[in-house]
Amino acid sequence: MSEQAMRLYSTPLSHFSRKVRAVADFYELNIEYVDVGNVADVGKEKYAGNPLMGVPVLTDSELWLVDSDNIISFLARKYDSSDRLRVHSTRIEDLNIRAILNGLMASEVRLILGKRTGIPIDEFHFFNKAKQSIVESLRWLDARAEVFDPEKISINEIHLVCAFEHLKYFEFVDLSEFSRLSSLTGAIGSRAFILKSSPFRLKPKPANVDMVK
Repeated sequence: MSEQAMRLYSTPLSHFSRKVRAVADFYELNIEYVDVGNVADVGKEKYAGNPLMGVPVLTDSELWLVDSDNIISFLARKYDSSDRLRVHSTRIEDLNIRAILNGLMASEVRLILGKRTGIPIDEFHFFNKAKQSIVESLRWLDARAEVFDPEKISINEIHLVCAFEHLKYFEFVDLSEFSRLSSLTGAIGSRAFILKSSPFRLKPKPANVDMVK
């Protein structure tokens, strides 16, 4: 009997899920992807039992694991003892980059869920602050663009592409001032194992269509 494949409960456009997908593709793992559908829906059952009602969730036989960073850490420990992607780096610089990227991604999720559930997000300070936090985070990252290396891919480069391309896809903020980040993500995102999970490839965006709805 063949071993049951790992399952990742996710959506094609989830940037947090994409982090996991890109790492799994780097390791050339066999993972079954389960699309949970609209992440604005309520009910832990559709999220593989995740009480937070979000993605990604990984199952592997009896293992059940939530949170993209936890899942990536598990995969690195299991399949890459040399930690080629520096997943387990404890350098202060790496920790800050990870926190800033996760934070801006979470802020964008607030905007998406707000708009998807019918809230006029431009009218509320809560959402305006979320949008501004994304812009300030991008400025912080852009000022440190030299720490990202398109020639030596680590989890930092993967994380950056997942965050930046998601922003480009949903267009909540103007990215024109971030030319260095745009150039970086273009170079990094062209790698085959990263390109494979691009939102523009998994769910092509028709012209003049609001993908948040």
